[in-house]
Amino acid sequence: MPKPKPTSIIRHEIILGRVEKDMMETVIAAWSFNRVATPLFDIFKDVSGMAVLIWVFEKVTGIDVVLPGEATVEQMLAALDRGIENFRAQKKTEGVGEAEGFISSINYLVEFLRGEHSLT
Repeated sequence: MPKPKPTSIIRHEIILGRVEKDMMETVIAAWSFNRVATPLFDIFKDVSGMAVLIWVFEKVTGIDVVLPGEATVEQMLAALDRGIENFRAQKKTEGVGEAEGFISSINYLVEFLRGEHSLT
C-alpha cells in the first residue's frame, strides 16, 4: 500500500544568540584545526617526515643536526633536541633571534611527538 502524501509541512528553526554563535565559532575553529593538525603531526612520526623537518630546521637556523646512519624517529628527535639546544646557546652568545618563533614551534612539535602534549 503506498504512503499517503503529507497534508502539511512543519518547519523547525533553531535560532542562536550571540553567545551561542561565538561558542559555535570556537568549536568549529578547534575542530578545523584538529582536522588539519592531526595529519600534519602524523607525518612527523615517520622517518622521512622527520628528515624533512630536520632539513628545514638546518636551513632556517644554519645549525647542522648530526644524525647516526639509519636513524630511527627517536634518534632523530634526540638529534633535533640537541640542535634546538645548540641554537639557543648560540642565540645567548651571538644574539641570534630571527628564528626563535620557528624554533619554539619545532620544540612544541618534538614535545608533542614524545607525548607531552595532545591536540585535544
